[in-house]
Amino acid sequence: MVNPFTASRINPIQQLLSWSPAVRFLPWLVVVVSLAITHQLWKNAHYEAVRELQYDFNFRLLDVSNRIEQRMQ
Repeated sequence: MVNPFTASRINPIQQLLSWSPAVRFLPWLVVVVSLAITHQLWKNAHYEAVRELQYDFNFRLLDVSNRIEQRMQ
């Protein structure tokens, strides 16, 4: 036997989805925005790492060239 109170109750998820079709795309929007933010943060971290390596390389190159010049003098 079916209880009339539970049979007439609408599932809260079904009720939420019936409000607006845009609500269905909300999880996908969150995923896309999260991936975009993650990608941008990764690009910034990669750029900073490359910049730091280049700075370190230039510093060491200048140091070595100065030492060579001092020895030659």
